[in-house]
Amino acid sequence: MSVDLQHVHYTFDYSQAVSIPHHVCQVGPLYFATPRKVQLFGIAMEGIRKQFNFLKDENSTPGENGTKVKGAIGVISMLYYCFENFGLGEKECRLHCDNASGESKNKFMLAYLMWRMLTGKHSKINLHMQVPYHGKSLVDAGFAYIKKSYRRAEVDSLEQLASVVRKIARSNEVIVFGGAGGEWLDWKTLHSFQGHQKI
Repeated sequence: MSVDLQHVHYTFDYSQAVSIPHHVCQVGPLYFATPRKVQLFGIAMEGIRKQFNFLKDENSTPGENGTKVKGAIGVISMLYYCFENFGLGEKECRLHCDNASGESKNKFMLAYLMWRMLTGKHSKINLHMQVPYHGKSLVDAGFAYIKKSYRRAEVDSLEQLASVVRKIARSNEVIVFGGAGGEWLDWKTLHSFQGHQKI
């Protein structure tokens, strides 16, 4: 159901991955040759001053061994989850992102946004990309606070990392994605648009 809102602004981007376990006093990765990587993806809703931070452990990504998380399947699945669960029911929205080629703002993203309009979920969507080498946005400010707290925290598990992110600000929402917090949908096939085919 749509409400009479217009121009709700969403900004989304990836942060650099963080590693677990992480200890404040460790010199380097003392116990593990390669620590587990956790990808951090953020979507900021600027009108309500809320940032949704998606944590994705390397064992729960669309591809094997942490792969494909920055591709079309990963980006669109998390954007879809945010619209469906946290969206304001607006008629129009503006999406702001950087134009990093590896993060799939490509034909699949355009097809997904067109699908949202054709199915009446939105009547108008503007997709804006930042000028190259000018890639800082509101969501990056949230990442800076997360990284600052992470460096000073003892983190041994994904749940502890989620707790660190959650404590930074009341405006932070944490979604551990790829498990109970959401599903990867295959947005590269027509079946997903018709019935949300899971991977």
